Amino acid sequence: MKDTIKRSGVVLILTLASAATVSLGQDAPTEPTTEAVTPVDQTDASQAPAQGTQAEPQAHFSRSAEGEILFQETQGKYYRNDLAGAEAGFSQLTQQDGGDVQAWYFLGLAQLDQGKYNDSVASFDQALRLDPTLTEVHAARAKAHIALQQYDLAGNDIAEFENDPAWQAQAAYLKGQIYYARGDLDQAARSFEVARKAGGVEEESAEFYQGLTYLRMRDLVRARSIYREAGLGGADRDPTVAAASRQLDDVLASQQRSSRPWELQITTGYEYDTNVLLIGSNIALPTEISNREDGRFVLQPRGSYSFYRKPNIDVGVEANGYFTFQQDITSFDISSYQIGPYVNYKLAENLHASARYGFNYVEFGHEKYLTRHLITPQLTLINPKGGYTSAYFQYQLNDFATEYDDPLKTFDRDGNSYVLGLVQGIPVPSLFDAQQKANIDLSYRVTYQDTQGQEYQGILQTLGVAYYTPLPFWNLRLDLGGTLTYEAYRNPSQFDDPGNRSRRRDLEYVLSIGVTHKINDKASLRVDYAYTNHNSNIEMTGSGDPFDYNRSIVGVRFIYTF
Repeated sequence: MKDTIKRSGVVLILTLASAATVSLGQDAPTEPTTEAVTPVDQTDASQAPAQGTQAEPQAHFSRSAEGEILFQETQGKYYRNDLAGAEAGFSQLTQQDGGDVQAWYFLGLAQLDQGKYNDSVASFDQALRLDPTLTEVHAARAKAHIALQQYDLAGNDIAEFENDPAWQAQAAYLKGQIYYARGDLDQAARSFEVARKAGGVEEESAEFYQGLTYLRMRDLVRARSIYREAGLGGADRDPTVAAASRQLDDVLASQQRSSRPWELQITTGYEYDTNVLLIGSNIALPTEISNREDGRFVLQPRGSYSFYRKPNIDVGVEANGYFTFQQDITSFDISSYQIGPYVNYKLAENLHASARYGFNYVEFGHEKYLTRHLITPQLTLINPKGGYTSAYFQYQLNDFATEYDDPLKTFDRDGNSYVLGLVQGIPVPSLFDAQQKANIDLSYRVTYQDTQGQEYQGILQTLGVAYYTPLPFWNLRLDLGGTLTYEAYRNPSQFDDPGNRSRRRDLEYVLSIGVTHKINDKASLRVDYAYTNHNSNIEMTGSGDPFDYNRSIVGVRFIYTF
């Protein structure tokens, strides 16, 4: 848009200069007023031209020789991106001649490009008082109003020129920004598409925002969240996945937040499991595999409160829980509580830094099982052409409530975990409708477990892929996914036969498919299936393969977001 305003400003200068050569004494449109134009105090972002008793100067198109030289020099500073110097020069010109409409316009542009939005509105207001017909000024002021979240005022400016064929692309682009900021991303996508197809200087910017719109659509964020929580059989219990994924979701959804500081989501569901487990991956003890089938009810509440939110930063606290209630195997009931602060900071237009701390308390079979502390810093880069790259590190401090009675602490799982992870999002056309956008997530993470006991010291690596796409009927969204995990422990396993103490090597793969029906903006219904196969090289005489298992889970879930 900046290029458009610059180009339009040049046209404005040539037009006004031409008018000046025809009649230097010609009066520009103005209204009688009791206001006098005085310099705007640049230290006060909200100060408008001061009140006075004299009549406001009329717009005119001539300057003294010294004034014209200063204008040309200052305009050069603006085009060289010396915005502070340009602001000072144009401010001086408006002080010398309050009727110089061009100086007021370019003063507003210099302030707008520095983020001094209130100052720029005041300058554009003065330019439009002098000449209310200037389309370029309406367009520039609309952008300032959008930055100030004054969307109705921006709409009023856009209405002044949106029916002009020469300005329809600009109007569509600005309206797209309003829809985008308000979270109406479907309308935003359509507006940016109009601006993009019109070509010209708006095309690249519109394409950038159109990519962000599809990227940040609420449906994609919901799809990622639901897939993470349900598609891999309860992976949300794994904080390595959950914390990094929620931070990524927050970044992708940063432009569609509601104005209220709090958010709440409740997921309820029922699952049938052919082999009930405590954790879906990285099974540490054979006793955490029931080798029995059962049904269970699942409840997952989540809430957050943002107590400091600005355009570039969001600081708040988040709490979530995971609760399962087995129908028969109640000793495998799980209660997980987690709470902690978070911060999201926008380093640049497409670069975000995030960090989370979580305290997690887990009960297994209604007995204390685990407490852990988790710290997760993360960087997310959003590609202007679509897609994203997110890298994170996580530190975990784990404290298990019970261990084997072992004086040497061979099986002591307490200790630290260090995790590095990478997520790559790739927008692709939907397989079912080329006009719709789908998304592929590729992920990799490596975990170093530095436990006190030698049995569980090792390195775990996981590759993952997920595909999210809308279906062309019934407002459905499909997700397909899978993970492959290789666990390499560095010491001989005490679970192995005494005559063959091997280092434990586990390989697990998970495949899942889910279909989610979006009932309305708040409610969704989901059906999913996941299959897990876990193999280990460890064998025990009389117990077979203690870490080998497979399982199938079928689930039905209802998700409601407040």
